[in-house]
Amino acid sequence: MKILFLVESLRAGGKERRLSSLINNLVSRDNIELELILFDQEIHYEILDSPKFKVHIVKRLFKKDILSVYKVCKICNKFKPDIVNPWGIMPAFYSIFLKFLFRIPILNNQITDAPLDVRLGVHDLTLFFSDLIISNSKAGLYSYNVSSKKSVVIYNGFNFKRLNNLIDPNFIRQKYNLSNDLIIGMVASFSEFKDYNTYLKSAQLILKKHNNIKFLCIGGGDKSDYIKSVKKEFLNKIIFIDKQRDIESLINVFDIGVLSTYTEGISNSLMEYMALKKPVVTTLCEGTSELVENNKSGFLVQQKNPVMMKNCLETLINNPNLRQEMGECGRNIIEKKFHFKLMLNYFYKTFKKYSN
Repeated sequence: MKILFLVESLRAGGKERRLSSLINNLVSRDNIELELILFDQEIHYEILDSPKFKVHIVKRLFKKDILSVYKVCKICNKFKPDIVNPWGIMPAFYSIFLKFLFRIPILNNQITDAPLDVRLGVHDLTLFFSDLIISNSKAGLYSYNVSSKKSVVIYNGFNFKRLNNLIDPNFIRQKYNLSNDLIIGMVASFSEFKDYNTYLKSAQLILKKHNNIKFLCIGGGDKSDYIKSVKKEFLNKIIFIDKQRDIESLINVFDIGVLSTYTEGISNSLMEYMALKKPVVTTLCEGTSELVENNKSGFLVQQKNPVMMKNCLETLINNPNLRQEMGECGRNIIEKKFHFKLMLNYFYKTFKKYSN
């Protein structure tokens, strides 16, 4: 079986982590040859060195450079894959040419989110010409109006090896001046898609009554407006931290994990919280409800409702036993439904089906 993967880069990110893990697993299997086309040299994740795997860097003048199709076709013609597996809209667009020139099925992995308002765009073309659309959530398929007859859900898989070398929690607490406070944290980009405003409002409501709690806000992006929204009296209790490479060690000191968001597929942050046995409080949307069992592994709250979020957080703050029970339940869900091995096996079976 020969598989040609296409992705923009292997920079730090959930999609890129999944793809690199998938490649590493497939390389170890018999009768498989893999090649990967990258359009950017940025590689954050380690790929096993193997004679059965080759990486190509296709440089473009700009992101939507259609002339790159020629280079992609040249690679494909030499490799002669059984399947082309693009991860992203432009990689999927290039794959359309491979489908028609070389009669190769497209197994399209471009859906990794679940936006509220999906308008007409290039994605309609790439989804139409795909032989199979693979999404990491039911919510994503629903958002993009993809037929169940042409799609499959393969959930993100959490690799528990990521938890093997966590930094000492005492070091983390000392580094960020967390002392012995109860820690509530949110890991998400500072962007229009995440609702830090609701999280920060609920945090300040809680801090009016509780003095032994600190709130962490961890992610990339412009934080300035969010920092301005925090009252001066709470600035030493609400800590803003840039995106971290070793995020698991930071989450490990959380007592409660929060994700306040407007739309979501299967959240990597929620998976990390749950794998580390943290109870979660997250806003209700299609993707979060696929992952979190309300009142069992955490609480699903209404969007833009800081009072409801505050109440759920206070329930957990005041009940250590409930925190432990919900944390254990969350870990159970990840192990049974979102385990790394399950994801890899589903991909392998899917690829095998379309390569025959």
